[in-house]
Amino acid sequence: MKKLIKCAGRRCLRMSWVFLSVMVFSGLFSPPVFGNNIRVDGKTHVVGFSGDTAIIEVYLRWDNSWRDDFNWDAAWVFFKYKKRGLENPWQHAYLGSSGHVLSPAAGNEDGGYAYMVGTNSGKVNGLYVMREGISEGNVSVRLQAKWPLKGTGLTKSDFGEALNEIYVAVHAIEMVYVPYGAYYLGDAYSNKSFAVGGTDAVVIDTEAAMTLSAKDGMSNVSLSASYPKGYAGFYIMKYETSQEQYAEFLNSLTLAQQKARVANNDFANMKRGDYVFGNLHTPNCRNGIVFIEQRQANTPAVFGNNLNPANDLFSVDDGQTLACNYMSIEDMIAYCSWSGLRPMSELEYEKACRRFYPQEPDQGEYAWNTNSGINRLSGLSDLNYRGDQREQALSYLKNVNSGTSNSINGPVRCG
Repeated sequence: MKKLIKCAGRRCLRMSWVFLSVMVFSGLFSPPVFGNNIRVDGKTHVVGFSGDTAIIEVYLRWDNSWRDDFNWDAAWVFFKYKKRGLENPWQHAYLGSSGHVLSPAAGNEDGGYAYMVGTNSGKVNGLYVMREGISEGNVSVRLQAKWPLKGTGLTKSDFGEALNEIYVAVHAIEMVYVPYGAYYLGDAYSNKSFAVGGTDAVVIDTEAAMTLSAKDGMSNVSLSASYPKGYAGFYIMKYETSQEQYAEFLNSLTLAQQKARVANNDFANMKRGDYVFGNLHTPNCRNGIVFIEQRQANTPAVFGNNLNPANDLFSVDDGQTLACNYMSIEDMIAYCSWSGLRPMSELEYEKACRRFYPQEPDQGEYAWNTNSGINRLSGLSDLNYRGDQREQALSYLKNVNSGTSNSINGPVRCG
């Protein structure tokens, strides 16, 4: 797991990647594998109705899925919809609390599937799709999600006889469930580490309100009962937000929202293939998100991926699965709001990195073992399959992309 790097404004940050956590449920991460390539097969569409509830069908697949005795991976699946017409905005589709149907599809490996609903303020923002029993393999699953139309202003007749008058889009993000349980916060050794009496690591074994103290003259910190402390179970993004995911996010915003989320936003005077971050005509810091078109004045623009300008947009090496950089804190919050997620707390981040309680943290320990285990990538020549979903270090010993010199000027493939 990579360290979370803070963002300040829109800079070319090498690791300006965002991990997110979401709604809490009672209940370690996956073994080392490549990025799991979550994909939707075919066209997502409404296939029928049950009363005033629309049934959305989607075929979803991803690689290297697992479930064991402690935790599992999952896909966070959520939907957007819009009426035909460039002027009509995309809106979030709030799902039913039950009745969703999952069934293995062609290419599925080892087992069936279950779901959890993700709720906020009484609304179901999306579903976590996961393995039903202890198993592992590649996922290929058909989901039929129930979408109540009550409160949307839509009726069955709005969809037309062919059920294609309302556009429906699905988005999926790979997640990992971090189980509930106690953990040590801080190591009581590192500078300004949380500690009890300055000498003992803090045990977090409740979600109740608490006051934390730290070493080296740091002021006490009081946390309310509602602040996520990591003791309860939670989901966290398995990987960084990819450039493909960020482009999909941009493509479902209003024009004003789009202009706030990219640096180069004079869409009326931009040409197909112009880059929205950094230099207008050349990929900067391995960010390949480009402007495609604005079909009419004062309507949203369309974005895509073109990290390699020598070939057409959306080619296999156009950086779709590279982590997205140039992201500000405001971008993160907007992406959270759009996807039905929230930022994880500092305590949740530490819980996700820590070993099982009651194993005490070593002094100055790293989540990836020790600092001597870091072997940085030194440049693009260290990478094979540059820019596509297979991108990886030529040497398995290269395990970190960081540093300010003799390094890659930009992010690498998610995960």
